[in-house]
Amino acid sequence: FERISEEISFIRARNPPYGPVEQPNMELKMRDVNMPFRYLLPQVPLFFCLASASVGLFTVSYFINFMLLEDQGHKKVVDICKLISKGVVVYLERTIPVICIFLFLAGWYVFVTAGWGTLSCFIAGAALNLIS
Repeated sequence: FERISEEISFIRARNPPYGPVEQPNMELKMRDVNMPFRYLLPQVPLFFCLASASVGLFTVSYFINFMLLEDQGHKKVVDICKLISKGVVVYLERTIPVICIFLFLAGWYVFVTAGWGTLSCFIAGAALNLIS
């Protein structure tokens, strides 16, 4: 599915060859300074970012679960697991609000530059990363 972004041009150049056919100024074959133009958002880097963030979060959650749930044998291991669990809880309590602020600001930028469709994709990706 295509994501189309519309922005204001800062240079004078021809329209992007990878952009959509429908441009704000259809009579011009070029984009001009302070005039809007449209282009397709690169999907491969967006999907790569989503996949790399998900793989990293799933790997961390797997190893934390392995340490907390599988190693319940010796007293020292159990104590270390409880300490790690408390550290993870404190870390998440302190960082999740900061991450949410950055996500809100990034979501606002995505909405301003690309509209509702891209914002919905951004919200879905952010929610999946926060849940995992």
